[in-house]
Amino acid sequence: MKKILYVAFSLFLACGVVSCDKNEDKLTQSNLEVDRLSAQVDLTKPIVKEYKEKYDVNIVYNPDVVADIKSQMLSGTPHQIWNDMDITLIDGANVDFTLDKLEEYVLDYFTETSVLKQKFPGIIYLVDYVKKASATHFDATIIGESTYKITNHITAIGTDYFYLFGFNKELIDMGAEDEKIFDQMRSIYLYNFICAIVDKYDLYSEIPEEFYLLPAINGLHGTLVAELANKGNNLGDETNGTSKDHYKASWYMGLGMAMTKYSPISLGAGDFNKVLKKDDEYIRFPNKERDFRNFLNVVFCDLNSDNIANYYSKSANFKIRMKIVLELLDKWGVDYIKINPELAIFKNS
Repeated sequence: MKKILYVAFSLFLACGVVSCDKNEDKLTQSNLEVDRLSAQVDLTKPIVKEYKEKYDVNIVYNPDVVADIKSQMLSGTPHQIWNDMDITLIDGANVDFTLDKLEEYVLDYFTETSVLKQKFPGIIYLVDYVKKASATHFDATIIGESTYKITNHITAIGTDYFYLFGFNKELIDMGAEDEKIFDQMRSIYLYNFICAIVDKYDLYSEIPEEFYLLPAINGLHGTLVAELANKGNNLGDETNGTSKDHYKASWYMGLGMAMTKYSPISLGAGDFNKVLKKDDEYIRFPNKERDFRNFLNVVFCDLNSDNIANYYSKSANFKIRMKIVLELLDKWGVDYIKINPELAIFKNS
C-alpha cells in the first residue's frame, strides 16, 4: 500500500502557475462577493484570524469550487486549460491539520516583518488536491521550472487575486515519515508561491544591478551556450568522469550560472555533466528573470549538499551572485537558512 502511495506522491508533486497580468491592478470585489467571502473566513481559527487582522489576507478552507475558483481561472486564461480541473475539498475532520500544514510548509518561512507578506494575495484557498488530465500547458511557465515538477497534479495555483494550495493528508503524512519527501513538498510550495509574488509584482526590479553585471556573465543572457563554450577547452574528459561530448558543468557554474533540473535545458535522469551537449543549438543561457529564479530554485529545491560542495562552492562567481540573492531574501524576510542550512557558506563568503 505504501508503495502505491509513494507513486501517488510522485504524481502529486506538481507546481504553481500565476494567471495574471503583472501590470494589472488588483481586482476589486463586489459587495456581494465581499459579504460571501466574509462568511467563509473562519475567525475562530487562530492562523486565519492572525492573517486577516495583520495582513488582510483571507484564508478560506473548502471554497466553492465553481464560484470561487473555476470562474476566476477563466480570467486571462484559455478555458480549455481549466475545464477538466478536478478539485477535491478537505474532509471536515482534517481542517485543523490543513491549517497546521499551511504554516509548517509555507508561512513559517516568512519572518514576522516580511515585506512579502504585504504582497500575499488577498485570498488563500485551501483544498485537498487539484488534479488535471494534463499539465503540459504549463511547461513554459513557472510550473515547469521547479526541480520537483511532475505532471497531472497541481499543488499551488494563483490568479489575479487569490492563491490555492492543495494539502492531501494521506500524502503529507508520508512526509512526516520521510524527511526527503517533506523537503520536496515544501520546496514545491515555497518556490512556486514566492516566484508567483516576484513575478506578479515585478520584484525583479529590486535585484541589485551587480547581479547581472558580473563580467563573466554580462551579456550572456539568451545567447547560445556553445558560442562561448567553444572559445575554450570546456569539453569533458572521460578519464575524470565527465563526457567528452558535453561541456563541463563546472565551466558553466564557474561563470556564475545556476544549473537546475530544467535550466538551461532538461537534465532528465542524468547528472550535471550530461546536460550541456556539444554544439547543441537549443541550449541557451537563460533570460535575466529565469536566471534569478534559477538561483531561487537552488535555494528552495537543491538540498543536495554534494552539488554545493562539488560545484557551487568552488565557483567564486557563483558565490558572489548567490550572496546577492540571499541578501535580497533577507530584505524580503524569507528564512532560507531554515529551509537549506547549507546556504550559510554563501551568506558568510
